[in-house]
Amino acid sequence: MSKKDDKTKKKRKSLMPIFVGIGTFCIIVIAFLFGGGGNGGIKYIIQQVGIVKESEVDRNKSNIEEILGSGFFTVEQPTTEAIEVNSDTDSMVAMDDIDEDDVEVDTTVAYNTSSGANIISNGTAQQYVTYTKANVNSPYFSDPGMIPLTTTYAYATVDNSYFNDALFIGDSRTEGLRLYSGLSNATFYCKTGLNIFRLLSEPIATNLSGQKVTVAEALKERQFGKIYIMIGINNLGISTTAAHKNEYQKILTTIRSLQPNAIIFIEANINMTTAYSSKSDYMNNLNLNDKNCASAAFANGTDIFYLDVNEALTDPDRGLRADISTDGIHMKAASYSLWVNYLKTHAVVR
Repeated sequence: MSKKDDKTKKKRKSLMPIFVGIGTFCIIVIAFLFGGGGNGGIKYIIQQVGIVKESEVDRNKSNIEEILGSGFFTVEQPTTEAIEVNSDTDSMVAMDDIDEDDVEVDTTVAYNTSSGANIISNGTAQQYVTYTKANVNSPYFSDPGMIPLTTTYAYATVDNSYFNDALFIGDSRTEGLRLYSGLSNATFYCKTGLNIFRLLSEPIATNLSGQKVTVAEALKERQFGKIYIMIGINNLGISTTAAHKNEYQKILTTIRSLQPNAIIFIEANINMTTAYSSKSDYMNNLNLNDKNCASAAFANGTDIFYLDVNEALTDPDRGLRADISTDGIHMKAASYSLWVNYLKTHAVVR
């Protein structure tokens, strides 16, 4: 070995502790930045410097994923944002992006329609059935004490051609309808995991040129005769019902301004199975019903109607029928016909 090589080797050897030290320091910094914890990690740092807008009801929730991307953090629990297709057709199920931090709750928090029930109206054609309210202590919802019913109207029964000029807007439940309903003549603007606050801003629609655009942009190009909306399950744990209602009003106002002649159908968010609902303090049917009540309030029986599709899909306890669901939230492929048949017997024909 030459003196030059020997000198180089000694120099590298002398620098080795420095490299090790730098490497160790980097690991510590990365662990601090990307580690979890209520008061640590990059999420905490960004929140403290004011980059992140925080939820009005939970200061630990934010739009961090909007800034850094949904794949930025490692997810320990599997989310349900995918289309899962099994070899058995009846097991096909559209999956939502629902973050489950399920907590055991008091199982007495449930609907009670067996006593004191009566039908009330909000002053229009929209009606509700009342029930004895339960005590709820949640930042996201309260017990409304009533279940919204399908808007009173002389509905007609139609065939599939009725949906030639129909548009369906929503999350993965609507995506499942697109895949398994047989309504290939209808138009669908939907995305799995979509929540109400992203409905107008995300490019979930396709324009006449085949480009992905927002709902508003697409509605400027093409007029529809009927527009069906189902949205809300993906924001159960991130917003109050008041915020949900405020956003729903914005959506309806935007759609009406661009589609002045369309009949708008507000579809009830499909309930979860009773077993699934009883596991969580926010992913439950009481919270979902609170959101449905808020949405139904916009129905007027003239050009906006509320359709309680749960009538065709739930058991006597108002839970999604366990025999038509594989995960407690979504339906088997063959069961979408129940939803379609309900819509076909609740058509507004003018």
